[in-house]
Amino acid sequence: MQPKEVLLAYEVSERQTFDWLIQDGKVIKTMTIPISRKELTEQVKKHRGFFEGINSYPQLSRFDPLMGKELYNMLFQDFVPYLNKEEQIIIVPDEILGVLPFEALVVKLPAQVKMLTGNYGPYYRGVGYLGDLYAISYYQSATAFALARTLKAAGGAKTEKMLVVADPVFELSDARLTGKKAC
Repeated sequence: MQPKEVLLAYEVSERQTFDWLIQDGKVIKTMTIPISRKELTEQVKKHRGFFEGINSYPQLSRFDPLMGKELYNMLFQDFVPYLNKEEQIIIVPDEILGVLPFEALVVKLPAQVKMLTGNYGPYYRGVGYLGDLYAISYYQSATAFALARTLKAAGGAKTEKMLVVADPVFELSDARLTGKKAC
């Protein structure tokens, strides 16, 4: 890992989720979150649902910052004392966390949440997001991260850069696999 980089890895199990904060190749902090796979999946799907199917600015008002704050408190808050704002956060999510936009987790809520309307649609005044504080990137595994760095350092094959944005399928019941319309 490079200086000013930290790796935050998650492992979802049936009864709980495990987190590791790794800095300079050393585990700095571990955490066990007492939430079942099923409960975590439900919470992430609910939070992600605020961002899906948006066709117009007014639909942005359905976002509930309280759900984002709950997920932040559960998945990230305990690592903050170990982080600096200049650090790049590399997240290695597991299972349902692979579709969670960590940047949209709510770090700060005002005493009274008030929605306003601006040039780009509705927004909540005074709400702070994780993506406002840290540069965040993702790898599908710590092994993939290490391999990418090793190949790059070894002067692997020269390739053109490419940005890929995808919405992966993680469940067999996903409407994209079954051909049924999602409810």
